[in-house]
Amino acid sequence: MQKKSAINDSVSQKIDELRERSKEKFSEKEIDSFITMGKQLAGKAVLSLVIKCLGESPDADRIRIKKLIKKVKKRIPYDYSGFVQCGFKETPMLLNVSLSVVGADYRTDIDIPHASYAKDLFNKYDFLKSTARAYWRQFAEENPALFKSICGYSDEFNELHIDYENPTLMYFDQKSKYRIGIFCYYVDSNGHAFYKKKKDLI
Repeated sequence: MQKKSAINDSVSQKIDELRERSKEKFSEKEIDSFITMGKQLAGKAVLSLVIKCLGESPDADRIRIKKLIKKVKKRIPYDYSGFVQCGFKETPMLLNVSLSVVGADYRTDIDIPHASYAKDLFNKYDFLKSTARAYWRQFAEENPALFKSICGYSDEFNELHIDYENPTLMYFDQKSKYRIGIFCYYVDSNGHAFYKKKKDLI
């Protein structure tokens, strides 16, 4: 119990430090705007991963876990995942880049018109991953009791990790069948999906 308490205290301290440093650069209104953006981009994916991982619990914990899952579901901020976009000179199509729950063996697979766009695309990947990790810290700050209950089930939930064997994926528990992955799809000028592998999503 002391270990779990120390972990939670450490997370709270980091959150407080980040918020104080942010105040040196941004106004409260700007910080609130960043928090809202984080919820739109990452809220559904991160909390859906929490639910999937909790669902892998042993049958002996089923009743307790069901109650915990119900509480997490109520806190999913939006029923959609936001996206960032990449534009290209060669085509009017836009590439939407978002987060989704995927299988552990998922690979982000998307064609781009030219290799010169790869840097911008990877920057979008990094931004979304950083947003997801920041959102989980923010969730811990806004829901301390629930966060403590989740981490009480497993210390793995203390932090959202990047899978360095496949850096487009993130996980709580490396042994889990589920990950958060980078999901890309093209849309036309009206926002209608042109290329989307629905079978890849969970």
